Amino acid sequence: KEESQKEFEESNSIKNDGKNSSEKKNNMKEIYEKMKKILEKLQKEIEQLEFSLKNINEKKIEYKKELLYYYVDQISDNKEKSEEEITIIDRFDKKINQLKEKTVDASYEELEKFNCESYVSKAKKSQQKINELIQEVDVLKEEATRATMENEVDSIQIKVSEKLIDAIKEKSIIDNASNEIQSIEKLLMLHNFSSIMDNVRRNFQKAKEEEEIIKEKFAESEKIKKEILVDFQKAEELRDSLIEKLDENSINTHIEEIRSINDIFATKIVSVNELLTIAEQYNGNCKLYHHSIERGKHKIEYLKIHDYNEEKKITDDVIEEINRYVKESGNYSNEADKFAIEARKNYELSCIYKEKMSDLLDESLLLGEKIKVEIKKNDVTDMLIEIKDGYYDIKNILEKLVRKLNKLKEKDVSIKEQDKEMAENKKSMDAFGLITVIKKNSDNFLAEIETLKQKASNILDNSESAFESTSTKNETNEEDISNKLKIMEDNLKNVLEALKKMESNKQILCTESSRIKEIENRVNSMESEIEIYEKSYEEGILEEIKRLADKEKASFELLIKSIKLKIDNTITILEELNLEHNNIAHKFEDTKIKLNEIFDIFDKSYKNIERFASHISESTTTYIDIKEKREKAKIEKENIEKQKEEMEKLINIINN
Repeated sequence: KEESQKEFEESNSIKNDGKNSSEKKNNMKEIYEKMKKILEKLQKEIEQLEFSLKNINEKKIEYKKELLYYYVDQISDNKEKSEEEITIIDRFDKKINQLKEKTVDASYEELEKFNCESYVSKAKKSQQKINELIQEVDVLKEEATRATMENEVDSIQIKVSEKLIDAIKEKSIIDNASNEIQSIEKLLMLHNFSSIMDNVRRNFQKAKEEEEIIKEKFAESEKIKKEILVDFQKAEELRDSLIEKLDENSINTHIEEIRSINDIFATKIVSVNELLTIAEQYNGNCKLYHHSIERGKHKIEYLKIHDYNEEKKITDDVIEEINRYVKESGNYSNEADKFAIEARKNYELSCIYKEKMSDLLDESLLLGEKIKVEIKKNDVTDMLIEIKDGYYDIKNILEKLVRKLNKLKEKDVSIKEQDKEMAENKKSMDAFGLITVIKKNSDNFLAEIETLKQKASNILDNSESAFESTSTKNETNEEDISNKLKIMEDNLKNVLEALKKMESNKQILCTESSRIKEIENRVNSMESEIEIYEKSYEEGILEEIKRLADKEKASFELLIKSIKLKIDNTITILEELNLEHNNIAHKFEDTKIKLNEIFDIFDKSYKNIERFASHISESTTTYIDIKEKREKAKIEKENIEKQKEEMEKLINIINN
């Protein structure tokens, strides 16, 4: 870009300097060739950049697909682990039933408190849901494999990530059920009061710790949720401000900021989901510890009734302590449940805003493309106006040049027969030759101007055709955002192609304008030169008239002197011969008078010619002035010739 700007400035410098036309033309041609090469180089770089961007987008889509496949693998992994856990549940369920059968002295109500059927049923329902999720994600995986657009992959990725969350949730239910069942089995195996109390106390401490962790994770999710709301508001402001942006760079910057927020949303939602997963896991643990404490209480109550060895150890204080553990662990469990519910609300709200953010990004992309199209269409309109202005400027200049050249061509500079003798002097002949060259050059320039007029007209026609081709398709009938974006991208591509053509046309018009400027300068020079040559032509004739007049004057003066001498000698001879000479002398005196009259007229004409010729040396004298003086000098020369004829008649009279 900098290189082409440098060449453009150099080209303007050459157009404005005083170098001769030939050298200037060569320099302009050289710069034009350089600029042509630069434009070709830029075009290659643009194509390479487009190729690179295409590769980047392909890699980005490929990465997103890999992430999506990873989510699918995670769901499969959860399925395998859940199946393993179900096997463990079945084993412990069987073991619990065997233990219950061996506890013959326990009532149905007492044994019912150690029932695990609901946990087994819940776990198997979750396992069934995980199997269904696997089938659903396999379909989504195939769709993702076929997808070519980034937003398609993004949409599928969101669905798969939701399935993963559901799979993790169901796996957590299975894990909690397994832990509950194993806890039941452990208590059924314990028969020592002290061991049971130690177990209760440990579970109580763990329930408290789990509740604190859940509270902590909820606070973190609350913080991220608030950040998401703030980020979304910022994204809305960025989208709304797109309308005010008047340049493509600002639009791209805002779109990238919105895209960045969208990417951050994905990361933050993963974090909120992780916090929710941890919260629900610890909530399940907290419930487990509370349930274990309740079952511990039931086991102690059972021992107090059925085991006489342990009965004495189970005092009222012990029962009170256990009841306190049950109550407080219940409070911990309830609080943990509340925090887990709130954490899930935060996650669900975040997911809603992720959808909103995704829609907002799509809206922004679409709006950005629309605005870019309008900006470029305005650029095309402005470019067409510039080309039209340039065309009409060229047209006016060419019409003016045609008038000037026709005027030069019509110059009536020819050697007339009556002026042939006087025009055949070096100065006039040289001027005549140069004038003839100018007239011939006028024909050449007129022919070139016709070509330039046609070129300029073609450029205007091509530019108007390019402008007409910028009509855009309407995307409102499309429902799919990717199709809408594709339409707008095609519209932008169409307008950019038209703009590129018009920029090329403008460059060609500038080149033609430079050539026209050269012709204009040359025609202006020709106008000045032809006036100089016309003046020089007339000066040559005037100088020749003066030269011939000088020659005639010298001859005339010599002749008059000779005639006067002859008259004087004749009178002297007559006087010496004492002849009657009065009449003859009188006649000679009349002849002398007539001779003087002829000379006076001759001399007057000569002096006029001399005066006319003196104007040649004056720098302010124009061609019109010299032509006028030459025409008057010609009349005076004719008068001199007339007086010469009168003189010849007079000589004949004297001789006779």
